[in-house]
Amino acid sequence: MKRVYWRPRTVSQAVVALVAILAIVGMGAVEFFRTPTKQPHYEQKIRAVERAIESAKIIKETRISYGLSIDSEVDLSESGLIGAQMTPITTVPGHLPAKQLSTNPNFAAVLYDMLLECGVEEGDLVAVGCSGSFPALNLAAYAAMEELKVNPVIISSAGASQFGANFPELLWIDMESKLYDAGLIHFRSVACSVGGREDAGLNLPPEGQTIVDTAIKRNNLKPIDTDDFLESIDTRMKIYDQHSRGNDYKCYINVGGGTVSVGRSVGKKLYHPGLNTNPSSRALAVDSVMSRFARRGTPIIHLVQIEQLAQEYGLETPQGPEPAIGQGIVFLQDERNRWLALGVLIVLLISLRALVLTDLGFRLFKGRPGKKTTGEPEPMV
Repeated sequence: MKRVYWRPRTVSQAVVALVAILAIVGMGAVEFFRTPTKQPHYEQKIRAVERAIESAKIIKETRISYGLSIDSEVDLSESGLIGAQMTPITTVPGHLPAKQLSTNPNFAAVLYDMLLECGVEEGDLVAVGCSGSFPALNLAAYAAMEELKVNPVIISSAGASQFGANFPELLWIDMESKLYDAGLIHFRSVACSVGGREDAGLNLPPEGQTIVDTAIKRNNLKPIDTDDFLESIDTRMKIYDQHSRGNDYKCYINVGGGTVSVGRSVGKKLYHPGLNTNPSSRALAVDSVMSRFARRGTPIIHLVQIEQLAQEYGLETPQGPEPAIGQGIVFLQDERNRWLALGVLIVLLISLRALVLTDLGFRLFKGRPGKKTTGEPEPMV
């Protein structure tokens, strides 16, 4: 038995408009009803943050045991990682809101994400330049590297800007030793400079110089003892090359604004906060440890301008002693619902078939034909 189908001779503008409206509503629904989706390596990032929190607890306990009080009006999360406004080893002015923001432990996940973007894998070599100005970011970088099981070669500077690790009893290199002794990290700095002007502490009082020299000795670190800017860069690069044993570094991490590491204030501003894989020729022209690695093609992770970095990654200043683990876009991002998108596509295809390939559209809009609608539907056998 043969069946008869009816096909409209043309498609009315009303049908076209209806399908277009359905498509717009469907697209709007897909865009509006986005769902939070876990990002790759979610569990590893959580573990890196937990390690950073545990490291901060060790430093806080040590600080309290030394009788160094914590001012909750300055250190909003009572992390123990915000130093004093001024001490004999304070090198330059510091921006308190940036220091407070840096205590967000979720920066460890951001660092983990950046290392992955650099292509760093387990066992790879990573060069690191730390200053005492941002001890919380140092902890974040260390936690990320521990979680990724890389082999870092670290050179620190002992001085610190305002509100950094500037207590004479507890410099950054002392904190690092505490974490190593507690078993939270398996690596330490291989050398240390004074920091400050020209990386030689030229702006520190004699008392500050003595405090730093004593701290370098009690932590058994190799001192970088030079007051010449270029010589200090050469010395650091020689140390990095000696410890690489001919292997390539997969990235260089700079924490803070160490003069030799970033190339004074000019070089510091010519690199973007965060990941730099293709620095400008102007940035490369400024001599620094960062530029020398960049000229070799090594990706640079530049941890400065913390407020800009935090905004980019969705991090906020911690307001209490209980940090919000899993904060920021490296953990969750609102993405389009694939099943909803598929449902919208199916509805559109069914609508097109029903309204265009059958006489349904003609019947629905009979009496309201468009300009192109002429005649009754034609039979198909």
